[in-house]
Amino acid sequence: MAEYLSYDIHLLGLKDASKSGRHRFATTMERLTGRSRDEFDDVFPSSVLPVFQALDKERAQKIVDSLGTAGILIEIRPSARAPIEDEGEVEPGTRHCPACNAVQPATAVECSRCGVVFKKFEREQLLRMQKDHTLEQAMIKAMQLREEWTQRANKYLESRPL
Repeated sequence: MAEYLSYDIHLLGLKDASKSGRHRFATTMERLTGRSRDEFDDVFPSSVLPVFQALDKERAQKIVDSLGTAGILIEIRPSARAPIEDEGEVEPGTRHCPACNAVQPATAVECSRCGVVFKKFEREQLLRMQKDHTLEQAMIKAMQLREEWTQRANKYLESRPL
């Protein structure tokens, strides 16, 4: 069995969806990601895309503790990717580019290093994952139907000897 090298953290929801709970969420996410809290005030990130990717065990535990204290419901998924090297804490007002991991101002629309447009990159990644999820669901359904028809065929053959 392959040993997982890193962890992805997905946000599922808030224990307290009141205004104060959302405030704690936005403040915690600002501190952990370096993005402006305005990005998290109105919109909760999709649970399909991980908010934190390829974390080593120590960094994942630190983030899990912070999110748990803030009342954020999470899911931790093992990842076979190598952990992204920690470049230190993200300073407030900055964030890492999702494509090249360069430090960028939180207000930047695109990466000054590789030119990726952040919103477009995240939207395309979400659409790709949704498509993959749809294909996965179709495969699961096909396998279930196959198993059901195999059982029916076996039952029919057992009830009608040659």
